[in-house]
Amino acid sequence: MACEPGYHLSKGECIPHKDCVDFVGEVCRICAPNFYLSKDLKCKPFENGCLEYFGGLCTKCVLPFELNPEGFCYVDGCEQYDKNGCIQCEPAYKLDKNVCRLPNCEQAKKGICYRCRKGYVVRDGLCSKIDVNCLEYDNEGYCVKCNNDFHVSGDGKCKANLVGCIYTGSDCSSCIAPFVLNSGRCVIDFCVDYTKDGCVKCEVDYYPVDKACRKREPGCIYKDGVCKECTAGFYYDDKARRCIIDGCTGYSLEGCTECAAPFILKNGICQIPFCSKASKSKCTDCVSGYRLSSIGGCDRYIPNCAEYSDEKCKGCLSGYYLTASEVECLEAAPGCIYKAGVCKSCIDGYTLQGPKCVLLDTNCLNFDTNGKCTACKDSFYLETSSGRCRQGDLNCGNFNGDGSCKECKKGFYVNQLGACSQKLPGCEYTNGKC
Repeated sequence: MACEPGYHLSKGECIPHKDCVDFVGEVCRICAPNFYLSKDLKCKPFENGCLEYFGGLCTKCVLPFELNPEGFCYVDGCEQYDKNGCIQCEPAYKLDKNVCRLPNCEQAKKGICYRCRKGYVVRDGLCSKIDVNCLEYDNEGYCVKCNNDFHVSGDGKCKANLVGCIYTGSDCSSCIAPFVLNSGRCVIDFCVDYTKDGCVKCEVDYYPVDKACRKREPGCIYKDGVCKECTAGFYYDDKARRCIIDGCTGYSLEGCTECAAPFILKNGICQIPFCSKASKSKCTDCVSGYRLSSIGGCDRYIPNCAEYSDEKCKGCLSGYYLTASEVECLEAAPGCIYKAGVCKSCIDGYTLQGPKCVLLDTNCLNFDTNGKCTACKDSFYLETSSGRCRQGDLNCGNFNGDGSCKECKKGFYVNQLGACSQKLPGCEYTNGKC
């Protein structure tokens, strides 16, 4: 039984065929164009990229496909194809006109680059840009030697040296002066702006000297890192080689915070109150009304004070007494002995009457508790108006308060004038008459 052209015999029947042009019995011997005879003697459509087949395997591929040993056409790095080549690449590749390319790679297989374009080096199967600071690479594309001011990092790249660092391998292990190592970095204490040589700008209250930062000294104006001038209120001490404020014991950058006696602090400056002229931390002349103290200050002048103790008087001149406040010497009352500014007792010849001393009557024999005379010596009488003993008639034995004689001594009589006259022999006297 034979079949018409375009048909072939299969299981006793003639059936149309499209992919085979020559059969031997029921088996295809030659496939139609764009079909190939597989190993199981079936005609199959050409796979993407294949140009020729033999023995059921592709033997020649059309560009950009390549033939692998298994007889298949492929584009390196491709995940999805069409007849013209690749339409989707694996993640490491980039699609370029139906071809998958590793970035900057000229020759690659199975995701591994073997040769990079100029300016790149193979590292871990990919192309890395050549580091202009790398002087030497190893066979795996890692830098092993860098230019000056760079070091080889742990990932085989050249990294800029941290300012001031001396490297051992990829670690900053020590520092050049004036830098110091701190947590793997080289720093200059109190510096805010560096160059490789040192500090160019320091924190407030510090100034750059010898590429490091030094704390500013109070009052200093620096030139070339040296204190050569002082701000207002300070003066330069050549011996100490710094700016000082006379009398100051505690400083801030702007002035003084604490002064030694006899100075007091005022607006950041130490001053001796009421001093008109000073030298070597002591006052040498005080303003009017003040005197030099034992510690070089000025204390208030106390008129008539003979001895001072700091700001107070310790003792007054003769004829004056010290008040309880110890800052006044007042004229003393006659005969008074003062205690705490009060007349408490009297010198000999005086008696205390209230707050003052009264001169004692030397012709008085007896005084009462108030210091008043109650009896006078012989030939003296107690004057009623003054309470003092007055000289009377020497021949009177008993006086009246007005000084007239009340009774004369023996051999004398009270005359009509109240005085004593000598008696005449043989006379008896009555009312001053014989």
